[in-house]
Amino acid sequence: MRDLIHTLKPPLLLIRGVDDPAKTPEYELEIHQAVPASRYLKLKGCGHFPFAERPAEVNHAIDEFLSLQRSS
Repeated sequence: MRDLIHTLKPPLLLIRGVDDPAKTPEYELEIHQAVPASRYLKLKGCGHFPFAERPAEVNHAIDEFLSLQRSS
């Protein structure tokens, strides 16, 4: 998939729990750097399930991201 990441066209919101032991920080960062329309949010004090661990902050980020997409 690495060879195809740069071809992604839709805007992406990448959300990472900084304390996620399952993936290295470079995983989302690599995607973020390859896709120009992406946004990368790192949540401190959060692990593999940011949606469950920090739902208010994740929902706010999604709402903000969608609002920006609608106004573009």
